[in-house]
Amino acid sequence: MARQESLLESEIEIGEVIAERKLTLRCSSGNLDVCVTIGKPNPGKDPREFYCFYCIEIGEKKKISHGCGVDGFQALQLAMQRIGIDLSIIQRNESGEFTWSEGDPGHTGFPFPPVI
Repeated sequence: MARQESLLESEIEIGEVIAERKLTLRCSSGNLDVCVTIGKPNPGKDPREFYCFYCIEIGEKKKISHGCGVDGFQALQLAMQRIGIDLSIIQRNESGEFTWSEGDPGHTGFPFPPVI
């Protein structure tokens, strides 16, 4: 039941959840379950800004952040890129490797920002 309560907490904090991905982080100390949820993009106080919040949960740890753009699509794209960056940092810090049901080992399925 603790997992279900945790998801409800995430939905309240990031708004209406529109997508979820479950990953496993394989580490030398054991496997960690990771859940990424992303909220529906919503306009900010300024009508030219949209925000798309997301949550990354690993066990009892939770990180909430967002992407911000000129419309809902850009906010969603930037949130997806930030998720990719955050997961890469987690993977490096934990000296592990992500896996998910539809992806190659070591890949999360989330994009990275283009290199300039």
